[in-house]
Amino acid sequence: MTHLGLPATPDVSVHVVPPNQAAAVRGAALAAVAIAHGLPCYRETLLPLDLYVRGTDEHGDPAPLWKELVAVRSVEAGRLWRSFAPVTGLSIKEGQNRLLLPLRREFRGRWMFRQVSTELVSAAMRDEPVRVEAEVKPGQGFARVRIYSATPNVFTARLDWRTMEECEEPKLQQLAYPPGVVRISPDEEMFIRARPVLEAALHALRENSGDAIELLRKAYNAHLNKSPFAHDEERLRGHTVRKDFFLRYGVIGSNGNLDALPEPSLARELRDAIGEKFCELVQRDEAHSKLGKTLLRAGGWFYLAMPVACYTFLRKKLAAAHHALAHNSFLALSREELHAIGLAFETPDDLRQFYPLVVRALGDLATGPNEWLRAMRNICRFRNHALHPEVISDADLYQLIERVLKKLQEQAERKNFAQIFRNCLEPLPFLLKRRRYDPEFLAPTSQQAQTLIHFLEKVDRENRWQLSTRLRQVLHTATNFLRMEASESDIEALLSVEDESDDDDG
Repeated sequence: MTHLGLPATPDVSVHVVPPNQAAAVRGAALAAVAIAHGLPCYRETLLPLDLYVRGTDEHGDPAPLWKELVAVRSVEAGRLWRSFAPVTGLSIKEGQNRLLLPLRREFRGRWMFRQVSTELVSAAMRDEPVRVEAEVKPGQGFARVRIYSATPNVFTARLDWRTMEECEEPKLQQLAYPPGVVRISPDEEMFIRARPVLEAALHALRENSGDAIELLRKAYNAHLNKSPFAHDEERLRGHTVRKDFFLRYGVIGSNGNLDALPEPSLARELRDAIGEKFCELVQRDEAHSKLGKTLLRAGGWFYLAMPVACYTFLRKKLAAAHHALAHNSFLALSREELHAIGLAFETPDDLRQFYPLVVRALGDLATGPNEWLRAMRNICRFRNHALHPEVISDADLYQLIERVLKKLQEQAERKNFAQIFRNCLEPLPFLLKRRRYDPEFLAPTSQQAQTLIHFLEKVDRENRWQLSTRLRQVLHTATNFLRMEASESDIEALLSVEDESDDDDG
């Protein structure tokens, strides 16, 4: 290579393209033209860079969102690349004097996270939208980020990737309610384990066997009512997946899509057999027999795919109870009926019938509240629009919360922190999802919210040695959501609570 005027390079093999080849001629020509016009003759790679902002999902719930700051992967050598347009979605709240800025970039197939906080000279006088721009100098592998207020001259700052601190992946903060809903996804391995007892129960129903009750109970007590976290199941199987506390595995999915199961025909045949047998019992006025109760409970575990006969029966019961309520009377529902309603009801018409009955049941001294509270909790955690204003009125929702608080106070006075206290406490954060539609619902400074917050803090302060660790976590979680200060850790604490089995076993 020395005859070309280049320094010797020991131990390096160099392939020289003969000048009579087209590639060499074309490359040389392009380089000559670029040099003659003062242009770079090659491009340099840029490393990607994303900015974390708090976005929203399709339902308007808070959701983490990563926006590209560096939107291209290469630039002409020597050129400084700048953002085409500023990234929006960040803001500084009134009274806030610092802004935390998390960034990420991919390195060797893994995400690297860094963050820095920038201090304001003085606290923001009002909520102030923030704009973010980036510039990258090729060859140096880092980006400088400029942040500034949408209102000119309020503040501006420059940040350098090299000087930022490493951090964990950012989490959602300042949550006012649990975003999203719990989803149970059908799992092939769980279905395979359940298949023998499902087949046996189907055979028993078809043959009118006396074993049908025992086999159906075995099906839902050992299989259908199990819903472990998806990430826990995958870890046990040797897989590493991102934790998602809203996602669980089950034999049947909570959306009722039987086509998603490994054997849709088996599930449909069992569902239809349950429905046909239950319909026969209803016609003979035996829906509340031992077999009838077992069939209704098993049907509920099909979620939105519950047998039509069960839906028809329950809707008639709701209509009768609603009619009685209009005449200042109360028609109680059985635990099996409430179980099925909690898992399988989602339409606005059905829920509009149900909520006033919950309000009345919680105010009725002769009615046990546990099954009503469980049904309400399941509806709120499984169904996305369970707290929509068209489903439950402000008056009913505020009265419902008042009744829940009264039950909590009664149990606390008795130093009884068992099932009723827990079943009243768990639905509270879910009921706050009304804030999705009305951000001022049960505002932290309102009298009702303050009463709830002070009560929960007093229970924790005066009875901490009587409360289980799990119950204290839920208590703290409810308080944080009421204050609109919850985080993803609170979501984990709330959704990690294991359901107490409310299924019969004989």
